[in-house]
Amino acid sequence: MNVLGLYPCSVALAAATPAIAQPALVSDFTFDREGWIVETRSNPTGPFTIIQGYVPTHVATGGDPGGYIEQLDPDSNWSFFASPNDWAGDRSSFYGRTFEYSVRTDTLNYPDGRLVVLIGAGGQRISHATDLPPLNAWSRRAIPLAEGSWRVGSSATGAVASQAQITAILASLQRVLIGMEFGGDALEERVGIDRVRFGVCAADFNDDNFLDFFDLDAFVACFEFGECPPGKSADVNGDGFLDFFDLDAYIEAFEAGC
Repeated sequence: MNVLGLYPCSVALAAATPAIAQPALVSDFTFDREGWIVETRSNPTGPFTIIQGYVPTHVATGGDPGGYIEQLDPDSNWSFFASPNDWAGDRSSFYGRTFEYSVRTDTLNYPDGRLVVLIGAGGQRISHATDLPPLNAWSRRAIPLAEGSWRVGSSATGAVASQAQITAILASLQRVLIGMEFGGDALEERVGIDRVRFGVCAADFNDDNFLDFFDLDAFVACFEFGECPPGKSADVNGDGFLDFFDLDAYIEAFEAGC
């Protein structure tokens, strides 16, 4: 099946090679913890106040891939990996993109480590509960930064957050929190994260921060032959099938740009 032959205009669209307006924020932990810390907080259904801060351990090898950070659950409160200070600011252009990260845990008897929380000005919060990861293996998470994927508050049980609510928090972003509470007791679970990418552009299929023919070529190789860049899938619309709806969704994302 010659996918590009069905969309001859795609090559012309790629010729401009526009740079992505605001590239994704990326932490690969190749050399150090890159400013990430661990925060413990009160119950997410309540005021969600910070109780204590800790410095996670940087591990040089064994991540997804390369270096990563990890933390042994430090206390009996709710623990989160917390983004560095330079991630704060106006990230409203990330609306419609994706938040990705990899996680690994050696314990899985308390599922609230699935929580991801975004905090904006004035304590505004939205949250998402991911699927449970497997034990003792790296698992990649991908959450659309769009309406339908987030709930108001920090427990992932509130009302579905609207586009306006999500954009307001992105525009005044203060913290990105990745849950690590997969065990019920202190010092029970050791959790690692790696390959954190906030504001990924779906059309930038080869992750080089440009939209060009190389992205189309990478998508076609993934769609037709299963030769996908790390962390990428040709199931663009997320329905569990590979078909022309995915092709149309990718072409639409490519034309829309980022």
